[in-house]
Amino acid sequence: MVAVAAALALGTNAGAQLYSTPAEVTANPLVKGFTVSGLTLSQGQTRVTLDLAGGRLVGLLVQGQGAQEVARGLVLAWGGEEKNVADLARSLGAEEVKAQARTAQGFAEDSEGTVLRLKVTGSGNAERWSAYTSLLIHPDSAFPTTANAEGNSKAPNVLRVFSDFQCPYCKRMWDTAHRTWAAQPNVYRVVHYHFPLEQHENAEPAAIASECAAAQGKFWPYADQLFSRVEDWVPQPNPTAKFVEYARALKLNVGTFQKCLTSAAPRTAVRAQYAAGLKVDVRGTPSVYLNGVQMQDYSDAEEAALIRTVTAASPSAAQVIEARLKALR
Repeated sequence: MVAVAAALALGTNAGAQLYSTPAEVTANPLVKGFTVSGLTLSQGQTRVTLDLAGGRLVGLLVQGQGAQEVARGLVLAWGGEEKNVADLARSLGAEEVKAQARTAQGFAEDSEGTVLRLKVTGSGNAERWSAYTSLLIHPDSAFPTTANAEGNSKAPNVLRVFSDFQCPYCKRMWDTAHRTWAAQPNVYRVVHYHFPLEQHENAEPAAIASECAAAQGKFWPYADQLFSRVEDWVPQPNPTAKFVEYARALKLNVGTFQKCLTSAAPRTAVRAQYAAGLKVDVRGTPSVYLNGVQMQDYSDAEEAALIRTVTAASPSAAQVIEARLKALR
């Protein structure tokens, strides 16, 4: 995977670099000697075009004669240094990558919070490369439907959280950031998705229990019980009795709750949400998406502010990026 390998090689968060201002981009040593004209930087036959939303870089198109020129533009977008250009150029110039880039569809990869599209035409002195990298913004349709949502349905920002009740980092988020989000219902709509990790044996049963509580309109208080009493139910070989105890404490219909625990519907819902998480590149928990953008650090107020800026802009980052990708198809 070229984009992933490149991001790792650069040792930086590729997605975050794309939020730069035009002034920050043009001041980068990587484009020393380039001529700047509006949102276009050029040197010889290499042209770099900046796509902005809310005054911030959300996508970068680089066109040139070879992998070296394209690599420079991508390293610029991904926040690397001059020393990274040659390594990335070698990766891009690999025969299997070039072969795919020469097809009608071109080379395409979405990972590490970024989009990469690469096309190569011509040969020899007439060879021409085009590469586009941008923020990866998932549409609402990429996420499954769930009733486990809180906050105003018309709130301007949607936080989609993939979580695991047995995950200590998820509990930390629940006790800190989640409380902040929940206290601002007109700012944030918070949607919960299940992503029980394989190594957490009681995580899926807990998720199923929470779905059974949700069926009686008590998902959020039940989730609070699971997180606050995690040391009680996690060590149990069979935590069902504990789950029933929490249902009783919340005055749920216990008989209905117990029947639900053994039915197919909640397990199906949990596994469907897990599968959807894999498709949007969830690799661990908690994973938080703000307005379709996967956050690198859900507690980073600056990152959240940048995402809100580019997604609320007119045109929005998603619209700017889609227009560019459409032109490249």
